[in-house]
Amino acid sequence: MADEKQMSAVRFFCRNTASTKATHDWSDLVQQVSYFDFGHIQKDMALVQSVARLVRKEFPNGEKWHRIVNAPGAHENILSTIRSGLASQLKTEPVGA
Repeated sequence: MADEKQMSAVRFFCRNTASTKATHDWSDLVQQVSYFDFGHIQKDMALVQSVARLVRKEFPNGEKWHRIVNAPGAHENILSTIRSGLASQLKTEPVGA
């Protein structure tokens, strides 16, 4: 399966991130998906933070966070959101940047 590593990273993040945190840092997960999909982590931290904000907007913090991110289909949606965000950000970057 082509997405095995990415989905494993998403499942691990959703299962092991403390529900008591005020904000969940999606940046590490964005970096992992970037590494698995593109072969490198993103050096542009503004891009990483922008994608992390997209995911955080769809899966907001709160007392029901664990239930939301572990609902059926949520992991696929998280991966799709990260990939869409990376693709749209990378498409707008100038060549050679």
